[in-house]
Amino acid sequence: MTAMPKRKDPTPPGQSLRLLIVEDNPVDAELARATLKRAGYALSFDIVDSAEECRQRLQRTDYDIILSMRIKPQAANDDKTS
Repeated sequence: MTAMPKRKDPTPPGQSLRLLIVEDNPVDAELARATLKRAGYALSFDIVDSAEECRQRLQRTDYDIILSMRIKPQAANDDKTS
């Protein structure tokens, strides 16, 4: 991964971007958040790990940015031994 150059004040002073990260891997979600912060963005953020939780958050909150990584579908029956 190439480091992003640090930019000066990409977010207006006193304002933060509302970010929703949809990611089922907490390490990847944190990497996305940290990369944007390192680039100089002021963020307030939520992290969810399912499409259903994403839909619920979008009904309650307005976001400036939504990062949605691939979410693995929940298996209806994980015990498929036969």
